[in-house]
Amino acid sequence: GNGEVSWDIGNLAVGASLRRSIDVTADSGLPAGEALAAAVELTHDGGQAVDNRAQAVVTVTALAAPISLTVFATPDPVLSSGALTYTITVTNNSALQTDAVTVLFRVPGELSFRYNLDAEPDALYGNCGNICSATAEALFELDTMAANTTQVITINAAVATGLDIGTLIVTPVRVTATQLKDTIDLQHVTAVRN
Repeated sequence: GNGEVSWDIGNLAVGASLRRSIDVTADSGLPAGEALAAAVELTHDGGQAVDNRAQAVVTVTALAAPISLTVFATPDPVLSSGALTYTITVTNNSALQTDAVTVLFRVPGELSFRYNLDAEPDALYGNCGNICSATAEALFELDTMAANTTQVITINAAVATGLDIGTLIVTPVRVTATQLKDTIDLQHVTAVRN
């Protein structure tokens, strides 16, 4: 009733992890362009008032977008100084080709990767230099996507050393295309474990 969902986890063993998810449906009367924000907070006994917080924002579109985007990262959670593999899937759901499809991957401060050796396909350009690291933007030009086709981008990133357990690695991914009225923005969140 108050727009909040709460899980009482109980005790969590050292090194253990768990995942909780919730599916929501947007109201049918929301105007196109409306930003919907969701936030999650973690608290535990002996910690601060709020021990960790993450937020994600999605934008309402008037019609089903011709392009869809999914982002997965494995393993999730990940070890500090480990490796994190992103799989970004872009699908043209329409019966027509979609032009100038571009994916922007903004590198969080906790990650780095080589644009030409750790990414498939290679990040074509951006402000990465040889190594894509904190706040760099790796760009992938998928160009024209034929009707009902899918493109997959894989990024094998190195996780920084010395990260605190519970650190959240927040990764923004954006897709633009000629036939899209708005950009598609997603944020993927991965927690660091011991």
